[in-house]
Amino acid sequence: MLFVVLLIALALAALFLLAGGGIQGFVVDLGQSTGLMEGTPEQTTRGIEAFKSGDLVTAEQELSQAAMSYPRSALALLYLAKMRTDAGDVSRAIEYLQTAVSREPNSVVAHRQLGLNYLERARASGRVSTGRLRAHDDLLLADRNFAIAATLDPGDRAALGYRGCTLAELGAKEEADQLLSAAGEGPWQECPPAGQQVP
Repeated sequence: MLFVVLLIALALAALFLLAGGGIQGFVVDLGQSTGLMEGTPEQTTRGIEAFKSGDLVTAEQELSQAAMSYPRSALALLYLAKMRTDAGDVSRAIEYLQTAVSREPNSVVAHRQLGLNYLERARASGRVSTGRLRAHDDLLLADRNFAIAATLDPGDRAALGYRGCTLAELGAKEEADQLLSAAGEGPWQECPPAGQQVP
């Protein structure tokens, strides 16, 4: 079995070298993709830089490939989710974030972002009468992810604030008020009063 693994690694190294990569780059990529080495993969870094510079086509290509190549890392997925959210595709963003949470279950950012996207989808689907049940389910999922984020990092004001906002929409006024007070000032204060459906 070990022989087969070594043979595959050598074949991959040969392909990598033929494609113009160096042996050091191959070793780093192999180590990061298997979780033996830490750090941000170069491909993910290129995707993030493309995203920040506004080159969304390159960003999506690099980040999508990085998400497949580095199955233990959630970073590329977080950026792909941000791109989908910015494009108004909240459902696809949620799919990316669910995968990110499964890869890094202790990621405060992944849980908080997943909660925000569930909250956004609940607000959008709650605007039509046929979406109220789905909105309620999404609010429960948002609350769950905000609660996990706040448990992982009790100082995460955004997780506390948006959880308070979510609970207000679910009608849990007392707990919502406590969380909103603990979170202090922030964009979560724009949420509707407890029990009021978002228009």
